[in-house]
Order: sequence, then structure tokens, then C-alpha cells
Amino acid sequence: ELFDALDRPAEAKEAFVRGHAYRRAVELCRRPGSNLQHEVVELEERWGDHLVEVKQVDAAINHFIEAGQSVKAIEAAMECRNWKKALEIVDAQAGGGGGGGTGQFQPYYRRIARHYEQAREYDQAERCFLRAGEAGEAVEMYCRADRWEAAHKVAVGYMTDAEAALLYTKRARELEANQRWKEA
Repeated sequence: ELFDALDRPAEAKEAFVRGHAYRRAVELCRRPGSNLQHEVVELEERWGDHLVEVKQVDAAINHFIEAGQSVKAIEAAMECRNWKKALEIVDAQAGGGGGGGTGQFQPYYRRIARHYEQAREYDQAERCFLRAGEAGEAVEMYCRADRWEAAHKVAVGYMTDAEAALLYTKRARELEANQRWKEA
């Protein structure tokens, strides 16, 4: 605060950062005339990293977003089990559009899909599997949940006939091995 009062913003910013007073440092950098506006992005990332260190991962998410660090934001959201937020960030970064997403975000879609499958939110899990380019996983999920009509819908809509036949044959053999003759 002394450096700030003496109109020495760079030294004030460094002192705030050393004391982990990131809010004050960011406010100082955003102040008109401080000539430190270009440092806001770096400070937001450092603030997010600090929050992760002190186990305030949920609070770090927005700072990573402000810093343009989408991968760190996604990982933080997943770490604190904020799956909805993680999916929002992945969708925004992957373009939010239909099938496949981008290669960089497929692993995140897959991981989020597995969460939604465990939570029995199958529609959301299906959407994530499809965006990950994993139609077969979506069909398998529906088979495990005994939702055959949904599995067939996904297989017909997103897989070739050969892929669907192979998947159905594999599933039938598994059911047969477990002596679930009727379902096989």
C-alpha cells in the first residue's frame, strides 16, 4: 500500500503478489494510468495457481478462464467435481458444435461422459461420448444400462452397419457367457 501511495505501481504490484493479495494486484493493474494492464492475464493465472495450491480449486476456475487458460480451468472444474462447469468450458472451447469436438478436448468429453454415466444421466453422457467421437461407447453404456432402444438409436445414427453388427455380436457373446440367454 505504501508503494501504491507513492505512485510506484510496479513495486506495489510485486508486493501485493508476494503477499498473495492478488485481488489488490489485479485492481492496481487495471487502474487507468498504471501502465500495467498487460499484466492482468498473467496475474489471473498466478492467482488461479495459488488458489489450487491452497485447495480452493473451485475458486480458481474463473481466474483460469480470465487468463485464457481453458485447459487449467477444465482440469480445476473436474478436480472439484463441478462437472457442469467443466462441460460448459469444454463446449465453449471446442466450438460447442456437433459431433467430434476437437482432438484436444476429446479426452475431457470422454471423462465427463463417464461421470454422467455413473450418475445415470444417460442423455448427457451420450452427448459427451458422441462429441468425443465415441459412438460405440455410448452404445455400450446403454447396453450396460439395459436401454436397448437408446443403444439401437445411437448405433443406427452414428455407426456404420458393420460397426454396429460387431458391437451387437460382442455384447451378445458377453450376455451368453453370463447365461443371460433371453437378452443375448
